Amino acid sequence: MKTAGFRLVTAGCFLGATAIFAPPALAQDPGVRPGDLVASVTYGPYARLGFGVADISADNGYWRPPGFDPDPEIDFDLSGDNIGFGEAAVGFDWQNGFRADLSLLFTGEIDIWGECAGASNGTPCEFDAGVPGSGHADITDASLSSTVLMGNLFYSPFEAPGSNSVFQPFVVGGLGLASNKVGEWTRENPVAGQTTRTFEGNTETDFA
Repeated sequence: MKTAGFRLVTAGCFLGATAIFAPPALAQDPGVRPGDLVASVTYGPYARLGFGVADISADNGYWRPPGFDPDPEIDFDLSGDNIGFGEAAVGFDWQNGFRADLSLLFTGEIDIWGECAGASNGTPCEFDAGVPGSGHADITDASLSSTVLMGNLFYSPFEAPGSNSVFQPFVVGGLGLASNKVGEWTRENPVAGQTTRTFEGNTETDFA
């Protein structure tokens, strides 16, 4: 159910680097010396740090005025900048192809803007003197940041049958919660009595 206010849905493509830290393992081979290159797979707990850049797609942005009726709901065609992110996690590796961890991810603040894409009552975004109620606002300034708590399960197909290779590709699935904060946002409408208005932001928590 849509409620009054400015809302948007985001999706992203993440590119980054990850480092995994595990406590030293007891060498089963007496020929292994400190500093030797040994298997990357270690049974037990580990910590993981990651960072990178996210290409965010901001979709389904809309504004529903508090009065709503007779005011229409306005949809926006939104765009946004790329942002940096950081991630920290702790987990456990069972050395049988499976490992799991709990991660906390933070994003930077992304700038968002967008033109009016349509109105629920069918009136045009551009002002038309022959169409009552035409001429709707564009979003000129808004921001979004996210904090995500995830539970992740990893599977390494090479490790499962017993490979101890340093190179271990994997697939991962996760479930968690994302707290998405929209900061103050500004809309401009040249045909309105008050052409520029700034509104209070909002924070929502959704499944991730």
